[in-house]
Amino acid sequence: MVNKFLFATHNPSKVKRFQTHLKNSNVVLLSTKELELAKIDPAETGSNEEENALIKAKAYYDLVKNNYEIKGVVSLDTGFYIYNIPKSKQPGKHVQRIAGVKENTTDQEKFELMTNYYRKIARNMGGFAESYFLDVFCLFDGQNIKYAKAKRPAFLTDKIFREDVHFPIASIYTVTKNGKYYHDLNTQEMADYISPYLQALVQLLITIYFLFLIKMLIIITKL
Repeated sequence: MVNKFLFATHNPSKVKRFQTHLKNSNVVLLSTKELELAKIDPAETGSNEEENALIKAKAYYDLVKNNYEIKGVVSLDTGFYIYNIPKSKQPGKHVQRIAGVKENTTDQEKFELMTNYYRKIARNMGGFAESYFLDVFCLFDGQNIKYAKAKRPAFLTDKIFREDVHFPIASIYTVTKNGKYYHDLNTQEMADYISPYLQALVQLLITIYFLFLIKMLIIITKL
């Protein structure tokens, strides 16, 4: 039996990246575009990544709650944290805002603001600033709420390797100290780098799948 889940994004390529690593399972992730759903942009007003992920999951679930082929919604919220700096200066879930990015900021302006801000931090720490991405997945099926987390290391540098206006931080961090920049990873290295959050996603889907089986068994035993 194929289990279909809506991934809380309008970007099919993002879903495809995850689905590639689920190809040998009975899980299918779909985007709003594939399901021809309305485009929404829920306000992420939570105080942390878990709350924001849940806000997104619930908002997207409203789009498919009457579609019985969809087992639930998976959302992802990512924060960014830098070791050895005060809590008040941690980017956390405000990766862009803390660097001065606003709603009307252009992509090029965003790139300059963010790379200047984070390169300065790296420069003040001797050229490297050890940090990490905190990925928080949330799965909501209308009743159950489940989370899975993963950390991905990053070393901010004071140099721009390759300009990426859509993901500015990727232009200035390496995945290991004195190692390769994000955009310099080959296919296998990229797979290794993102494997922690792929494993977190798989773990989450397995958990909800077993909950679904248990619920079906309870229903069957009551017949």
